[in-house]
Amino acid sequence: KQEYNNPGQPMTIEDSRGHTHKKMVETQNPRVRTCLWFDGNGEEAARFYVSLLPGRGSRIDHVVRGPDSKASVIAFSLLGTPYMILNSPSGGRPPEQQQ
Repeated sequence: KQEYNNPGQPMTIEDSRGHTHKKMVETQNPRVRTCLWFDGNGEEAARFYVSLLPGRGSRIDHVVRGPDSKASVIAFSLLGTPYMILNSPSGGRPPEQQQ
């Protein structure tokens, strides 16, 4: 028997002997990730988001830096749910919208 809560929250699991256990629930599909587009301040934004939900499962997971040492991709988690930020070198517009 399982009682499901939201990701990042404990889930109660009952084993075959009737004992209950608490388990943290991570994301249901860690390969799916929300991606946000920022105009150069993505690393600052990720750190801000993580600070809003401190505790288990909220962290900066990985930062990819370009040749100029600025963050270009920031992977982070909020209560176990993965997110990604792309820093735009193009003035905040996706490449297909540039003219």
